Amino acid sequence: MKILDSDKLVCLGNKLIIEIENIKFLKGDINYTHIHFINGSYITVARTLKKVHEVLNCSNSFFRINRTYVINIDKIQSYQNNLICIDEETFLKPSRRNTKAFKALIN
Repeated sequence: MKILDSDKLVCLGNKLIIEIENIKFLKGDINYTHIHFINGSYITVARTLKKVHEVLNCSNSFFRINRTYVINIDKIQSYQNNLICIDEETFLKPSRRNTKAFKALIN
């Protein structure tokens, strides 16, 4: 896994190249990470959420809101009542530990 072309592309494995701006959020599932895209599709990679977040965090657009999710800050539509709205169907809740840091980040 590595960032290519000035923080716009990420290479996952040997063949898969993803545009970072198309990533909506990441969902961790033990040793796998589901990468969700703005077009509604997702892929699963055999890497932990921590490893994928470390690679993507070079762009400073991603924030880990809880143990399961990392969100693309640029894709947040709203934040109210401690719920982050990514799109019409995706509402995520930050952990109590990360709520304060998240509020400081978006303000």
